[in-house]
Amino acid sequence: MINFGSYQREFLITNKLGTYSSANFLYGNTRKYHSLLASTQGHLSRTNVLNRVLDRIETTQGDFALSTNIYQNYHFDPEGFRNIANFEFEPLPKWLYRVPGISIEKTIMLLSEDDTLLIKYNINSSTAGKLFLSPLINIRDIHENGTNEAFKNYKLLSLGNYGNVTSEQNLSIKFISDNARFIQKPDTYFHIYYPDEEQRGYYPYEDLFMPGHFESNFIAGETDHYFAFHFNQTTEENKIEDMWQDEYDRYYSDSVVKPRNDLEKSLLSQSDKLKISSAKHTGIVAGYHWFDEWARDTFISVHGLALAQNDFDFAKKLFIEWGKSFQDGMLPNRLFINKIMNSVDGMFWFVVRLYEYIEMTSDYDTAKLLLPDIEEIFTSILEGKNKLHITSDGFLSDDSLTEARTWMDAIVEGKPVTDRSGCAVEIQALWYNYLRILIIFKEKFEDRTHLNQLKDLKVKIENNFEEKFWNQSTNCLYDVIGLKELDKSIRPNQIIALYLPFKLLTSKRSKMILATIEQKLLTDVGLRTLSREDERYLGDYSGNQKQRDLSYHQGTIWPYLLGFYLVSYLKTYNHSSSSIKYVEEKLKSFDESIQSKNLKYIPEVFSADLVEPNGCLLQAWSVATLLETIYYLKINRDINVN
Repeated sequence: MINFGSYQREFLITNKLGTYSSANFLYGNTRKYHSLLASTQGHLSRTNVLNRVLDRIETTQGDFALSTNIYQNYHFDPEGFRNIANFEFEPLPKWLYRVPGISIEKTIMLLSEDDTLLIKYNINSSTAGKLFLSPLINIRDIHENGTNEAFKNYKLLSLGNYGNVTSEQNLSIKFISDNARFIQKPDTYFHIYYPDEEQRGYYPYEDLFMPGHFESNFIAGETDHYFAFHFNQTTEENKIEDMWQDEYDRYYSDSVVKPRNDLEKSLLSQSDKLKISSAKHTGIVAGYHWFDEWARDTFISVHGLALAQNDFDFAKKLFIEWGKSFQDGMLPNRLFINKIMNSVDGMFWFVVRLYEYIEMTSDYDTAKLLLPDIEEIFTSILEGKNKLHITSDGFLSDDSLTEARTWMDAIVEGKPVTDRSGCAVEIQALWYNYLRILIIFKEKFEDRTHLNQLKDLKVKIENNFEEKFWNQSTNCLYDVIGLKELDKSIRPNQIIALYLPFKLLTSKRSKMILATIEQKLLTDVGLRTLSREDERYLGDYSGNQKQRDLSYHQGTIWPYLLGFYLVSYLKTYNHSSSSIKYVEEKLKSFDESIQSKNLKYIPEVFSADLVEPNGCLLQAWSVATLLETIYYLKINRDINVN
C-alpha cells in the first residue's frame, strides 16, 4: 500500500467566512473533503465547489502534467507529482514545477471575505507554449461523494474567457481568466479514488464533471497567468491580477502578537485558520475538515485563540452570538447543525471564559447583558430540566444513561463507549467554578436572587469534593461517582479540576495528581485518555467509524489535554522557576515531536501506541491550549523582568 502521507503533505488555507482550500500537495485529493474551494454558503454547511483543476504545459519539447488523479489500484493519471520540484505551505500554497526548458510557480489564494479562489501561474520558459487548465467539479456537501447522475441537471454556459456551471439546487461556480480563453468541452471523469476515505471505512470513489478547459499562450521569458473561481458570485467582477495584488498583503500582514519562537509562530498561523470573522458571523471552527462550530470546543478554545492574543472584540462577539442560543440553561452542542442540547459542560465553559474575559477587560456591561442566560443554567437545574440534578453532596449529576454528554462522547450501537453518567469529575469542577462566578456577578450587580442558595452549594461542594473523589490507592481522583459505582479509571479529566480558576483541592493532592498523570498518561504530544494498565485500554486508533469510536477515549492521545496539563502545572507550583523550566521543556519536546513527524498542523488525536496523527488535520483546542500555555509563560517572564 502506498503511504500518501496525508497529515504531512496536506495544505490548508481558510478565509474569514470559514471557506477552505485543501489537498495533498503531492498526490492531489486523497480525501472526499479535499477541495480547492469548499464554501460555507454563509454558515458551516460546507459545499465542495471546485474539487480540483487539471493543469498541464505544452511546448515543442512535450506535454507535461502538473496535476495528479488517483484511480483504483493506485493508478495515477496524469502523474503531475513527478514534475514537482518544491512545495511551500506558508503563507500560501506554492508549487514549483520543473520540466525541460521551463520552471512554473503555481500559487493559490482565497479572498478573505468572498467565496473565491485565485490561482496564479508564473512561467519562466526558454520557449513558447500553452498552459491548459480544466476545472473538475461535483457541487455537493463535503461529507458526501458525488456521482455523475447530478451532471445531467448541470447548466453550462461559456463565453470568451469565462464559464459557469449551475447545479439543480441553483448553486453555481463561475471560472474566469484575465488572459486565457475558455473552450467548452464537457466530459466526465469516472471513479476518482480517495485512499484516505477507504482507510477510514468510507466509500472511496467519486465522479467529477469537466466543463471544458482554458488555454493560455505564453512566450519565451517570464509570464504570469491568473484564474479565478467564484461560488454564487453576486459582486462585480474585477481584474484577477488586481484582486490578487489587493489580497496578497493580507498573508504577510504583521500579527498583533509577536511570536517568540517557531512553535508560537506556527500556532498563531494555525489559530488564524480556525477563526471566522465576517460582517455576519463570528465563530471558531472546531476542526478541519469535517467539524463545524461546537459549544464545548469554542469556549475551551477562546482563551488561546482570542484572549491570549488580546483579540477581545472577537471574544465579545462570540459570547453575545452564542448567548442567543441558550435554551433551558443549556447551549446546543453544535451551533448550526441540528442544535441538539446534549452537552453538559458547554454552558459552563461559556461562563468560565466569560469570567476570564471580564477579568482581562472589565467589560461588566457584557456580563450584565448575559447574566439572565447564565442564571437560567442554575434555575433550569433546580427545576429538574435536562436530566440534571443536584445531589445531597452538592454535586451535579447527569442522569442520562443513553447519551454521552461530556467531551468523551463516543456512542457505538446506541450505547456510550465511556459511560460517565452520574457525577463526572471535571463536571463537578466546572459546576463549582460556575457557582463561584455566578456569585461574583450577582454581588457585583447587587442581585440577591438565589444568592444564599448558591453560597450554600459552594460550601457544600468544598466540604465534599476532595473527600468523595480522592482515590487513595491511585493518588488521584475517581473519574466518575457513578449512579451505581465508583469509576476508578485513571483518566485525564481530573486535570480540569486543577486547571480552572477556582480550586477544590489542596496543593499537596494537586501535586500528587500531576505526578500520577505524568507517570500514567503523559506523552510528548498529549495525554492518553486511559492508563495503559487498564484492561479496557486500546492503543490503536484506526479503521472504520466503529473501530475508531471504540478507541476514541480509551487510550487515544489528545494534544489539547497537554495544554491543560501544562497550565495546571504552572498554577499548582505557583509559577516557580522550576515549573516554568519544566513547562518550557515539555513544549520543546512537543515541538520536536511534531517536527520529527513532519506535521504542519496540530491534529485532533494521535494513536496511543504508535503515536501517529489521526482525526482532523487541524483541531482548534489542540492549538488553543498550547497558545494559552505560552501566554502564561509570557506573563511570568514579563513579571520577572519588571
